Amino acid sequence: MTTAAQPPPPVASELALRTEIWASLQELNTDALTAGEVRSFGIYRGQAGIWADKDRTKTLTPDGQGVAVSVLHTGRSYPDDLSDDALLYHYPHTDRIGSTDANEVASMKWAKYFQLPIFTILPSPQGSSFRAVRLAWVEDFDDGAAIFLIGFGEKPAGPALPETDDVPFNLKDPPSNSPKKAAGKARPGQQAFAMKVFHRYGPACAVCEIAYPGLVDAAHLCPKEDSGCDDARNGLPLCTLHHRALDRKLWAIDPASTALKDRPQGPSLAELRISRSSLHHLPALPHVDALTYIWKIWSPELSVRSLSTDPERRD
Repeated sequence: MTTAAQPPPPVASELALRTEIWASLQELNTDALTAGEVRSFGIYRGQAGIWADKDRTKTLTPDGQGVAVSVLHTGRSYPDDLSDDALLYHYPHTDRIGSTDANEVASMKWAKYFQLPIFTILPSPQGSSFRAVRLAWVEDFDDGAAIFLIGFGEKPAGPALPETDDVPFNLKDPPSNSPKKAAGKARPGQQAFAMKVFHRYGPACAVCEIAYPGLVDAAHLCPKEDSGCDDARNGLPLCTLHHRALDRKLWAIDPASTALKDRPQGPSLAELRISRSSLHHLPALPHVDALTYIWKIWSPELSVRSLSTDPERRD
């Protein structure tokens, strides 16, 4: 099979076309394009989500589904999935007849395979009469969580180094002079972190059974406010309820056993609707340093117990 490093002539032609379109778009204000202007470039047809322009791209793929040309993100359903550098785009789940949703997902995966850029159409800062357009790349996807990681930029990001358990772990990032994120806007890097968390642990809340898209966050154990790193071992997938309850120190995780703990004065784990007793059901565990950080904050009056050797422990 021909790889993306050596695209076949039709794919190379499609890449050249998209590159030319982007060069033309940049001659305009890509933050304030009318819908008509966007349509005139052939990258948008008023679609609700993913558009593959099958008439032009179906011959590029053996399944005939074509390659995604653009995605529309309105910001209404999942506003926190967008930052300045990336977008988490949820798989379409509609009541349309046939396999339309599956075909659109396939077209996005082909864009990743061929390393063809896509055009991401976003709300414009100039108001609802305009559109903003970003050149973007499908960097990753997770079928369990049903999301794509779409990165913005002139070139695709290089492959990320795997965060396997034998790779050195640093709980905190070095001090940075980067400005703090604006209120109401997701922090840069949050989308890539979320993708890594879902890859490592799965799409369901780590302490209950909720796995519905949009209701499960990628939660930092050592938070960004304390320079917590974006390594997946410093995270867990948590539903909105249990993420907030963890932030409010209503429950914690014993770093020695990964048992879930509640406070003697309440609320209890049952009252918090936590249905797991530990994290041992997960395919992998957070790093012990991240769990110890949470434990120290949760129970400052107790000295952190020495970490025992646990045959079930999987760092």
